[in-house]
Amino acid sequence: MRRTQLLLDRAELERLGRLIGQAWDHYGAQVMLDGGKCALADLFIRTDSAAISATSSLVSLEFEGFVEEYSRLGITDGAMGETQARTHGNLYFHERGQRILDILIVRDTTTQTRAGEPSFELVSDDGLVFILDGSVLGICKSGAFMQDIIISPAASLDTLKLFDGSDQWEPDLEVHYQHSRQLIPLRDLLDHDASEPVSVGDPTDPPH
Repeated sequence: MRRTQLLLDRAELERLGRLIGQAWDHYGAQVMLDGGKCALADLFIRTDSAAISATSSLVSLEFEGFVEEYSRLGITDGAMGETQARTHGNLYFHERGQRILDILIVRDTTTQTRAGEPSFELVSDDGLVFILDGSVLGICKSGAFMQDIIISPAASLDTLKLFDGSDQWEPDLEVHYQHSRQLIPLRDLLDHDASEPVSVGDPTDPPH
């Protein structure tokens, strides 16, 4: 079985880690749809003392037996497109002043079975959940092949409904898919060296 990972790297995890303990200010994007619930390709988050941007970029991979483009979540320093977002009124202050208590990484695993035999596994960091002292806010890619970022606010982690794009993988009589999702505390990944991902798109096992 061929295994491929699209995971946040150490530097990206550390950028997120620096936000813990800071006060949330606002989020925004250059292009925002659905009343601030959908950003196209990038989204920035600003606290009282820092800013990061979550990006969704396309990478070409061949683990399915043919070349296809898959989206990868990335984290950069700074507020990407903040001037444009401000000009177009795409800034959202609903959680302003709440302290960031923790950040969870949304890690999705998709396994394909062909004729009863596992053929590939894709493990991908597809989103983030910000645990604030008065609410939570999740952001998640709108699927393995899509660049949109869906924003999901909620009163608590129990009531949070993150976007689920698993139905974009289409089974047939021979091919089946299994999907699972983990919410991993950022601190666990930063404290555990074994969580270091392989390079984007590198299979850890050769295909059979």
